[in-house]
Amino acid sequence: MTVYFIGAGPGAPDLITLRGRDLIARCPLVLYAGSLVPHEILGHARSDARLVDSAAMTLDEIVAAMAEAASAGEDVARVHSGDPSLYGAIAEQMRRLDQLGIDYDVVPGVPAFAAAAAALKTELTLPGVSQTVILTRTAMKASPMPEGEELAALGRSGATLAVQLPILAIGGAAGIWLFYVQHQFEGVYWEHRDKRDYVKVGMQGSSFYKLPRILQWFSGNIGFHHIHHLNPSIPNYRLPVCQREQEIFQAVKPLTLRMSLQSLRMRLYDEDTRRMVGFRAA
Repeated sequence: MTVYFIGAGPGAPDLITLRGRDLIARCPLVLYAGSLVPHEILGHARSDARLVDSAAMTLDEIVAAMAEAASAGEDVARVHSGDPSLYGAIAEQMRRLDQLGIDYDVVPGVPAFAAAAAALKTELTLPGVSQTVILTRTAMKASPMPEGEELAALGRSGATLAVQLPILAIGGAAGIWLFYVQHQFEGVYWEHRDKRDYVKVGMQGSSFYKLPRILQWFSGNIGFHHIHHLNPSIPNYRLPVCQREQEIFQAVKPLTLRMSLQSLRMRLYDEDTRRMVGFRAA
C-alpha cells in the first residue's frame, strides 16, 4: 500500500503527467485539494473510487483517511495543485506517515511558474541577462517570509523572480484601491448628511474612474460609480451605455489612472477649504 502525492498541474486539465493520471485512475481512494484540482482530472478516477474533498479537512482527518485506507491495503492518490514540492504542505503529511510506517511516493507536477512562462511565450533564463531563477512568494499573515527573503532583497540579485501565490494580494490591493478612489479625489463633493444634495453626491461626490478597457472589464465596470450612486438598480453591464447615451453624464469629469495617483496623499476633508488634503496640510 502506498500514498501517492500527485501534482495536478497549474489548472489546465491536460497539464498533468501520465504517471499522475494513471495513478489517479488506479487508486481506490482519491483525496484531492478542493477547487484547486480541476474536476476533469478527477474524471480519470475509476468508477468505484471514493473521491474525498480535503479542503475542509484538518491534517488529523486527512491522515486518518490515509491510515484507514492503509489498513485495508488500498493505495491513495493524494492530489495537490501544481507541483507538490512547492507550497504543497506535504511535509507535515509525510512526517505523520513516517510515524505510522505508511509508505508514500511523490509524483511531480507542472508548476505554475513554468505554465506562466509558456503562456507568455518567454524564456526565464536568457544568456547575458539572467541564468538564475528564484522561486518565491509574497508574505502572508499566517506565514511571513524569513529574514533576508523579502522581495526587495531578492530583486537586488538580478535573477529572474518567479513569484508564486500573489494573486490574492494583488486582487485585494486592487479592490481596496478601487473603493478608495470612489469618494476621495481632487474636487470631490462632501457635505454633512443633513445638507447633502442627492444628485451632487452622485455627479460630483462619486468618481467616474476611466479605466483602460481591459481593466474596466475585469473590474465589472466599477469605475462608473457616479451612475451607480444615482441609481444602484442599473446593472453594471449597462453602466457604459448610460454614460455614452445620457447627456447629463457627459459633464462629469473623468478620473484617469494618472490623476487618481494624486489621491494617495488625500486623507482628510478640510471643511474650511472644502477639499481633500493630506496630513501635512491639515
